Amino acid sequence: MSPGQRDSYTNHILLCPTCHTLIDTNRTDFPLRLLRRFKAKHESWVAESLHAHSAHIGPSAQFYRNLLMRIERYLDLEHWPWLVDHLWRDMFPYELFTKGDEIARLHVTTLWPRTRPGLEKAIKAVLVAWLKYSEHFGTFCQPNRSTNFFVRERAYDNALPSVIYEFDVKADKWSVKNRRLLRDYVARLNRMVAVVRADLDPEFRQNRGYFPISTGAWIFTPRVTSEEARARRRRLRSMARGEGKGQRNVRQR
Repeated sequence: MSPGQRDSYTNHILLCPTCHTLIDTNRTDFPLRLLRRFKAKHESWVAESLHAHSAHIGPSAQFYRNLLMRIERYLDLEHWPWLVDHLWRDMFPYELFTKGDEIARLHVTTLWPRTRPGLEKAIKAVLVAWLKYSEHFGTFCQPNRSTNFFVRERAYDNALPSVIYEFDVKADKWSVKNRRLLRDYVARLNRMVAVVRADLDPEFRQNRGYFPISTGAWIFTPRVTSEEARARRRRLRSMARGEGKGQRNVRQR
């Protein structure tokens, strides 16, 4: 953790001296997830019993719960195994594809309470990743015959072999980028799950777990950690500096 994260509200729990000593000397029986559950349940009790309205409990918690329910409905997360199986094969359900405007509107018009910045950031990242994925999918797709799915575009019948070849090359590149954007979207979903469990509800998706990607032959669960995100930003900055230096050298020559 960074110093700011370590000293943040979400990383604090108030204990009496006896419990403080007990927990610090017995980390096996008191893991991090249990302490967070203690804290979340106590905050819920305070909010419900005393109608507290502080910056971290009370009405904002209900706002985020309602927002998560809307996102789950808009993104069709209830049918995840079926959905991701089709998306991985470049088959975008028609009803979900047409919800792009609703997702964009949700991202742009939501009035955030700003009481849980980490959770707000994680939710926004999910919406942005989904919009990037769906936007790219729409650049080279067409409805299938049943109009239930959008699939990758194909050359017209009786096209010249050269035209078919160009279509296939473009389609392969399009498909590769689709899968990369899909993995990033799922990683952002799993990051959101972790943040919700840490900041809002320790039992969030307890019975369903993280969002996996099933490819038929194997299953994996993409993750994005804060360390990976920082490393990615460092690589991008390094690449940008290297490209800029190369351009300056070219101009000098």
